[in-house]
Amino acid sequence: MADFTQSARSPSLEALIYEDEAEKALDNYYDEVETDRIAGDQHPPGTEIRPANDEDIPHVLPSQVKSVARDQSQFTHRDLRLMGQSATNSPLRVIALIDFDAFYAQCETVRLKLPADKPLAVQQWRAIIALNYPARHHGLKRGMPVDEVKRLCPSIHLQHVATWREGEASWAYRADQDKHMSNDKAALEPYRIESRKAFALIESCLPVTSTVLLEKASIDEMFLDLSAYVHDVLLDRYPDLLVSSRDMEGQCLPLPPATSLDWQEDNILGDQAQTLDWDAVAMNIGAGVIRELRHTVHSKLHYTASAGIASNKMLAKLGAGCKKPNNQTILRTRDVPDFLSSLKYKKIRGLGGQLGTAIEEAFNVTTVADLLPITIKQMQTLLGAKEGTWIYDVIRGREYSEVSTRKSPQSMLSQKTFTPAIANIEEASHWIRMFAAELYDRVVALDTPTHRRRPRTLAVNHHINGRFGPTRSRQATISTGSTLSADLIYELASSKLREISSEAISWPCAALGVVLSNFVELDTQSRSITTFFKPGVQAHCEDSMGSQAITNKRRASLSLMSPSKATRRASLTAPQDRPSTNCVAAESSCDAHYQCPTCDARIAELDVLEHLDWHVAMELQAKDDKPSQRTW
Repeated sequence: MADFTQSARSPSLEALIYEDEAEKALDNYYDEVETDRIAGDQHPPGTEIRPANDEDIPHVLPSQVKSVARDQSQFTHRDLRLMGQSATNSPLRVIALIDFDAFYAQCETVRLKLPADKPLAVQQWRAIIALNYPARHHGLKRGMPVDEVKRLCPSIHLQHVATWREGEASWAYRADQDKHMSNDKAALEPYRIESRKAFALIESCLPVTSTVLLEKASIDEMFLDLSAYVHDVLLDRYPDLLVSSRDMEGQCLPLPPATSLDWQEDNILGDQAQTLDWDAVAMNIGAGVIRELRHTVHSKLHYTASAGIASNKMLAKLGAGCKKPNNQTILRTRDVPDFLSSLKYKKIRGLGGQLGTAIEEAFNVTTVADLLPITIKQMQTLLGAKEGTWIYDVIRGREYSEVSTRKSPQSMLSQKTFTPAIANIEEASHWIRMFAAELYDRVVALDTPTHRRRPRTLAVNHHINGRFGPTRSRQATISTGSTLSADLIYELASSKLREISSEAISWPCAALGVVLSNFVELDTQSRSITTFFKPGVQAHCEDSMGSQAITNKRRASLSLMSPSKATRRASLTAPQDRPSTNCVAAESSCDAHYQCPTCDARIAELDVLEHLDWHVAMELQAKDDKPSQRTW
């Protein structure tokens, strides 16, 4: 693993001239920014303010500028107020990502009650789709053939994923799945169930009036915006931060008391000997929150998790991957330039796919340090206005997406690739019934005593030449007066399949799928923080107050973290609309971070099993197409 504490490769020294002049240039730049911010907040909320010509900003890293003694913080009272609103443009934000370590493998280890140090691999048909860390220490990788895995690690425990089987109403773990590759379908349900347990437990640790915002990022990842909570703790511990007038908003905060922060076993990037400022104090409070949550999950569910704590989601995601497993990494604002400059840019969320390839082709570079000297105009010209602007910002650590409380899937897919292809609608009907049972099971599994979501649209996808071949699709509206059931899904899907079959040649069929989408909430209550899919967890309902009144209400401490009660300071938390985000790249609820070992495609976590199904089917089809070579 790279040593992220080392300084990155320096940019051109000619551009810096002298260290003191470079520092002065940066000071002037931030003075201009602060002047703009103070002068009536003329810029749209969440907007990153730049000089007219971004090329005039020197690319100076902290390690290249002499540290100077300061008697004031680099942060203002306005920064602190925005922090209390969980504003995306506050430099004092505290964002965390909790990432469960090798989640599928952990689920199987816990289910089977195996020792944590026992090598384990999760198998789907003939491919390895997940490995725990003890298995990785033997040099094993995802996508390896099963025989090679056994050769390299004879002591490994191989566990096949659960499957759905034609004619059965539920998924199950089976011993004979190899004999039923043509009529079994891989099931993610065991992992979804454990995911809901873990996320519900995390939320149950938060009080009803908690100001912490939660976002389910994928089946094994969760973002938390701790900014408003940490803001209240800061005001409770440091009363000198209180102000009585907005006239002081442009003034710098006093420096925090000189003290040594207790980071316990956390991985702290950068030099801790630098002058202590409020971003480090805030991160330290947030780190205590996440440390306790991780400990609670491990003690009750036996799952370990890694975490990243930083000022935005992109940096928190990178931090979580720095020291896995079962560790958390703190990335303070001052350490961001050196940290990012040491990375290959494709490690940044959003730059690993087609956009990353476009960057490589346009500039022939591989690292963030290589990209820093490239001007924003060059990026916009070669990559597009929006893309170029977003890349220019993100490689400098500027990212403004909010932690969204959206937690439920927007669509559900059940699909199967057939080898050999199914010959007629009668065979397809059996699979439609299996899809219906699976989808209904997944829908009702998300129900809580107070919240139920139901789809309003159903679609049938039919592939003659496989999932990447020509596709026909028909959709139906699910009546609001209907009671959702497996039978209803089956009847609607069968009707749409008959329409497809009657319109053109449809058989043999190589792949078939049913999609539920357009989910709506059946209950009308709204909540500040809603439960993560676990029946029996107390719903955290907001009353019918307006959004500004709700903002006034959002102040409380987390009981598991602070020995003293963090009181709300009205003078700093006047009702304000939350600033909007200016993040160009839309955030997905499921981060596509699995790279297929066969075709190198990047696949969303929840689509992995379907994708691997297709490769297995194509492999079997290729073998069927070859002339038989008998040896008897």
